Amino acid sequence: MGKIKRIRPNKVSLLKARRTSERQARAVDGERLQQIDGLCETGKFADAENLLDRLLVESPASALVLSKLGSVNYKQGRMTEAEAYFRKALKFDKQNISALIGLGRLEGDLGRVDSAAAFYNKTLKISPDNYLALNGMGGLFLKTGNLEMARNVFEKVIRLEPHSSEGLYGLGRVNASQAQFAEAEINYRLAILNRPEYAEAYHSWGIIQAKQGRYAEAEDSYRKSLDIRPDNINAMFDLAELYEKSNRLQESKEIVNRSLDVAPGNLGASRIMATLLRREGKPGEALKWLDSVSLPENNPAKSSEVHYELARIYDRLGENEKAYRHFDLTKKFQGLEPQSRKFNKDNFLQGLLQLKTFFTEERLKRLAAEKLPVSGLQPVFLVGFPRSGTTLMDQVLACHPDFSVAEETAALDMVIHKIKRLGKGYPDALDDLAEETLVELRQEYFSSLKRSMGGDKPTGIVVDKYPLHIIHLGLIAKLFPGAKVILAIRHPYDVCLSNFMQLFRLNDAMANFTNLTDTANCYDQVMSLGLHYMKFLSLQFHQIRYEDLVENFEETAKQLLTFLGADWDETVLKYYEYARAKTNIMTPSYQQVTEPIYKRSVLRFINYASFFTEPTDVLKFYVDRFGYDDVDDVLSATEDNSLNVNI
Repeated sequence: MGKIKRIRPNKVSLLKARRTSERQARAVDGERLQQIDGLCETGKFADAENLLDRLLVESPASALVLSKLGSVNYKQGRMTEAEAYFRKALKFDKQNISALIGLGRLEGDLGRVDSAAAFYNKTLKISPDNYLALNGMGGLFLKTGNLEMARNVFEKVIRLEPHSSEGLYGLGRVNASQAQFAEAEINYRLAILNRPEYAEAYHSWGIIQAKQGRYAEAEDSYRKSLDIRPDNINAMFDLAELYEKSNRLQESKEIVNRSLDVAPGNLGASRIMATLLRREGKPGEALKWLDSVSLPENNPAKSSEVHYELARIYDRLGENEKAYRHFDLTKKFQGLEPQSRKFNKDNFLQGLLQLKTFFTEERLKRLAAEKLPVSGLQPVFLVGFPRSGTTLMDQVLACHPDFSVAEETAALDMVIHKIKRLGKGYPDALDDLAEETLVELRQEYFSSLKRSMGGDKPTGIVVDKYPLHIIHLGLIAKLFPGAKVILAIRHPYDVCLSNFMQLFRLNDAMANFTNLTDTANCYDQVMSLGLHYMKFLSLQFHQIRYEDLVENFEETAKQLLTFLGADWDETVLKYYEYARAKTNIMTPSYQQVTEPIYKRSVLRFINYASFFTEPTDVLKFYVDRFGYDDVDDVLSATEDNSLNVNI
């Protein structure tokens, strides 16, 4: 007789427990489980948990009941309890899909991507077409910036389950991450159509509406998300930020306080509270909200936002070394974001070189001598290097009854896109453009301008404000030979410092502002091209210095209006009241232009002079060219206390 293979006692216990679990699972009252599922669908998690607790007493080894308890705790934000229930469920049934997916979600929420992926992969080995696990994997690909893999996964989910709200929502998030806002909106709409109480879809829809400047719609979407899930911290955060950026500060503070009641110490809410207090002129109180917060290890975007606010607080407190350090950390964390890898500062600089190579002195003189017919509406173009005071100028003009101001629209970019599709591309195709093609391009420009201004036809004197379109003055001269151009100038050191001190939404151009040296180099490349255009083109130019507007606002504004052919109007003196009434100033200057004129941004670089090392030689040429005092003399006078710098 052969030997009888003995089973270790712990394995015997496990087998017995599994058989007991299976029997108990089958014995669980199906009607009560249905009732529990219904309670969860309507958000009545406490009632569902009470029923599950009773079932657990009857069936203590039921993996089914344990996994449902894990899910209910997860939905109530009790992550530790949820994890304990999920892991206990797996002790009785290693292939319990609900527990595996639940642990995948938990690990993903905690930023432990590899561990989360392991749980989802275990699920997919058991059930290859499990769309919940696929959705989880898609979310991980999104989190790590692998958008193509995320798209493939969510498209598979939709093939398996065409009405899957989660799959449609995930695909919408991929679209949004790739700035495909129209496609994202369609997928969010479909997700909500299939699941009307989809709070996350409403919230994400609001995010893309806000990015497109549709702020009233974004507010409505955030509100709908919060109607469904009043405790949705992320929706509260985005609504509070929308109000803050729209200068609705009291409403923002109300939402922030509400979110802090739900989640005391929440990082996002604390950051916005600090912003609001700084804007109220209480930087010391603002600092208390952030000086001891713990930054997330795997969320560089959040870390960047917190360092940015700390930098602005320390700047306002006059602690410049600390401020500079936090501005530097802001840029470093922004560079760690997955989407940052898409952008390269050299792409923008290469584009500038291409324009400089094409627009030679000879070609510009020839363009100026063409005597192109001036017909139709000739816009005014407000250009300059970013942070040169263009937002202040456009608000001054916007409150004057004779002007329609378009703020940073894609109108000229759409024209460039059409030219790129011609044989030689942009800018080479400009040499051979027929008059009928120019007419079509002008029509494209005004159609795009109209769309960006809410479908209204521009009236009066149209001002197209887009600072970096200074690099396209050659194209502007070709399209609109009768156009007037306002060139915004600010002290070169101040303007470079200000760009370094901004948390811009990243693109190839903004990628040049991660340090002062790169910023100064970009300034040199942009402004040298702008001055090259101005030297040879026959456009009408008016140069306006930010400092002149600050020091002598009324006289400088009158000179600007005279150049534009408009009469003086007293409303321009209260431009900041007009700005406060607007809800769509979403440039980095949205805070400043709602205040009366102040001087703390003039010669601000003095406070950070020790950080200007390599950029000095590049910038000194422009200091002289635009009529500013010699930097060394200014710094020397400051040290001698003979110059009072208002910060």
